[in-house]
Amino acid sequence: MSDRPFAPVGPWITAWWGIGWGVAVGIVEYLAVAPIDDWGSVRPLVFWLLYWTMPYWCLVGCLFVALADRYDQFIRRSQFVGVFLLLCAISAALQPVLSIALVRMTSLVFPHWVQSATDRGRSEWSGWTTLSVYQLWETSFYGTLLVSARILAQRGERTRHLLYQRAMARSRTEGLLDAARLQALQSQIDPHLLLDSMSELEQRYRTSPESAERLLESLVDFLRHATHGLQVPVSTLGAELRLARAYAQLQQERGSAGAWQVSDDSSDMASAFRFPSLLVLPLMALAGDDGHPTLRVRTNGTRAVLVLRGLSGQPSSLLRHQARLRLGAIYGQRFSLKSNSLRPDRITIALHLPTSNQGEALEPRYTG
Repeated sequence: MSDRPFAPVGPWITAWWGIGWGVAVGIVEYLAVAPIDDWGSVRPLVFWLLYWTMPYWCLVGCLFVALADRYDQFIRRSQFVGVFLLLCAISAALQPVLSIALVRMTSLVFPHWVQSATDRGRSEWSGWTTLSVYQLWETSFYGTLLVSARILAQRGERTRHLLYQRAMARSRTEGLLDAARLQALQSQIDPHLLLDSMSELEQRYRTSPESAERLLESLVDFLRHATHGLQVPVSTLGAELRLARAYAQLQQERGSAGAWQVSDDSSDMASAFRFPSLLVLPLMALAGDDGHPTLRVRTNGTRAVLVLRGLSGQPSSLLRHQARLRLGAIYGQRFSLKSNSLRPDRITIALHLPTSNQGEALEPRYTG
């Protein structure tokens, strides 16, 4: 779909609506005054061109359509009704004059043709007053049908256009959201890790396809766990540990000297603790290329402790602030994050679940 503006009025659309209305009403009127046996003779042509003056009513139909297209521009509906009735009155008054004039002019030029084509020998209408009253009723009735149908069609088209715009806006929003998610993922993952992995993957496919397949599996597994964290603001400690293991496996597959070692004393209980999504990655990124960093998790009923050792430096003040803010949104005051100059190579995070005797829910809730 293309992003196109709404164009409710067009000259060709107005002409087709008006011509179609004039032809349809002319056929209905002829069927009302002439037997079906007249079809195929010259009588319908004379009726439509002289007595009914179909081109004139096609023009009136176009005026009705143009008026209906400006329905929303009228401040009060009574104004619209007044203009519509005025148009009906003018059309009904002019049509008999035009019809009688055409019949008389044609009778003078082709007297035998008009006389033979008229029904029961009549060559002109009864009178201006009678015809005007009849045409006023007829124009008001069929004109109301045309204007109502046109207004409903315009509203349907406008509704479809609004839905189209909503769909385009939703598509653009989803695109921006995907870009934001990608940017968030890039902010949590070391870009050098991905670039180096892709470069090494290309080299391995040239020299060792089997080794390249193993590296590709590790990279896909890591990205799958990382992408899952973008879908929710709060994950679980168990999911974050699986992401940490995938990260460590990718490092080991690449032969990194500073690959992480992840251990969990009770993996089943870790899923009961909430944890900010993707928070573990920037913490693990604090480890250098050398050394043997380890991540260990211990759970004990309503308490879980994460210990990261072997870091090359302390987290920045911004990272500490973000970590405390996100943990506080989940646990309130029931957590601690320790990182000081006495142990610069260690970060300890302790999480505490509320107990039932405190009158709180056992499952922490994210309020951010």
